[in-house]
Amino acid sequence: MATLLQSAKASLSEIIRRVTHEAGRPIKIQLFAYRDYDCGPQVLESSSLSGDANNLIAWLSRVEAMGGGSNDGEAIEFALGHIKTLGGFRSIIIAGDEPPNGQVFLASQGRAQSQTAQQLAARFGADKTPIHTFVVGDHGPTIIAFREIADASGGKSGRLDGSAAMIDMAVLAMLATLKGKQGVRDYVARTALTSNAAAFATLLLGDSSK
Repeated sequence: MATLLQSAKASLSEIIRRVTHEAGRPIKIQLFAYRDYDCGPQVLESSSLSGDANNLIAWLSRVEAMGGGSNDGEAIEFALGHIKTLGGFRSIIIAGDEPPNGQVFLASQGRAQSQTAQQLAARFGADKTPIHTFVVGDHGPTIIAFREIADASGGKSGRLDGSAAMIDMAVLAMLATLKGKQGVRDYVARTALTSNAAAFATLLLGDSSK
């Protein structure tokens, strides 16, 4: 998580600058840092909703990597449940190197009634709110679970390979919501993308005739 936080801090200002420029209007985003249930009340932290990169970076600078637990998962489902309760989001981006927790683990933690990340993703999909997932690293279960979350919500899943890819993939995901496929095409046409960012753009475009 520490590496991801550093990459996010290095990328956030440029992400907001590019999306604002490409969309032709200001945007507002909210950041969430999720951990696992062993972190207690710090399982989830959130920034304010803001379009000010400096404020968001200042918040990120106060977020610390912690926990990890003994299980192979993080509380992505908890974060998604909270975001669903808040409402009002047009799209969601998840980045991480571990999968969400499964139903068996949730039950072992006294959370048998909690919905899985995949189940919550389907609810977001029903509301036309895509979740785009960015995988850090090569962990097989994470790749599979992140693709399932994206598919269930109507989003796409890509692979991160550094700050350059994070910038382009985040911009592409936001433009897909704000300006549709034409916005994605325009950005791709004038941007030198990393291989992973280019692959993500191809997924967003799908049938490029539309």
